[in-house]
Amino acid sequence: MLTQFKFQHNNLLSDRMMDAQIAEIFNLPKKSIQPEKFQPNLDVFESKNAYQLMFALPGFQKENLKIEIDKNYLLLQGERHLNASENETKQHLLESFYGKFSRKIQLPEQININSLEAEFKDGILTISIPKTELKQNKSQVVIR
Repeated sequence: MLTQFKFQHNNLLSDRMMDAQIAEIFNLPKKSIQPEKFQPNLDVFESKNAYQLMFALPGFQKENLKIEIDKNYLLLQGERHLNASENETKQHLLESFYGKFSRKIQLPEQININSLEAEFKDGILTISIPKTELKQNKSQVVIR
């Protein structure tokens, strides 16, 4: 006896697929059905001596990524290009993100931004940020 599986479809994806099929049937301009806004997934780890930020960026090239530090903010910007030429191939579905993105992360105060290191490997951008000692903002004043 075969068991039937029922799958719930993501309504947004189903709507986008229907839009693409309608556009194809009526020879309308192809709409992009890729996500409208992209932010790479981020995992943050903390050890005794450093923070480690890991951004998931599958399909991106190192040359198309940029990291800036401004005050206590890290700004990651990037761009992913669609390799296939529209003249060479017919696109039926684009769920992957192509285009520019930007993600801004507030950093803690006790870090050494001059020793920041970044590595991009297998679609994962890892940024290591060493900690520094927390400066004391409190002190007691002796009254004379």
